[in-house]
Parts: sequence; C-alpha cells; structure tokens
Amino acid sequence: MKELFDKIEGIDTLMEDPEITSVRLVTNPEKMVLRETQRAFVYFSLHGLTVDEVIVNRILPAEVEDQYFAEWRQSQARFLMEAGYVTPKGHTHWWPAQVQQLLDGRFDQYYTRGKLPASAA
Repeated sequence: MKELFDKIEGIDTLMEDPEITSVRLVTNPEKMVLRETQRAFVYFSLHGLTVDEVIVNRILPAEVEDQYFAEWRQSQARFLMEAGYVTPKGHTHWWPAQVQQLLDGRFDQYYTRGKLPASAA
C-alpha cells in the first residue's frame, strides 16, 4: 500500500494546477443528466479543479421539424433554460456516429490544439 501512495504523491498538486489540468464536462439536455453534471461541477470546484467548459451534447438540430420530435424539443429547451444555458458555442448536435465524428476532426471545435484547456477559454 505504501508503494501505491508513493507513486501518487503529488498528484493533487498536478490536478489542482489550472495551467496543467482542467475538466471539460459533457452533458445532455435531460433532467437527470443535467443534475448529475451540476453535481460534478460542484464537486470539482470544491476540490480545487478548474472546469473550463460545459458542453451540451445531443441537442436536436433545428432542421428536425417532424412533429414526432416537437415534445422532445420543448423538453430540451426547458431543461437548457433551467440550467442557465445561454451560449450556443458549447453545444453539439445529435451526431449519428459520435465517436466517428471525433475521429474525423470535429472535436477540434471544442479543443484548441497547442493550448492547455484551462488557458484556451
């Protein structure tokens, strides 16, 4: 056990330094998911970690006008308003193949290469 503690000694200093480490939270516009993200934000803040951005994922695109999605769109809008969501910069639409989209380079819109996440904001 001592060996494990020796290996992780100093990690708290590394994690709490905003020039080295930051947290980027990703959430969905759903009640329980947003509540968990808010809780995570509070926990990270209480432990001295820098949260540099909250990204809201899986927002229905405006192009989807089918009546089937009308109630879902209203629900998303209500939860986003309750969460204080005010800027479209930190959101993504509902991509059909999200992992593939990240591999195709769309992740670049959320992370500035060559800059540390905490100082990119």
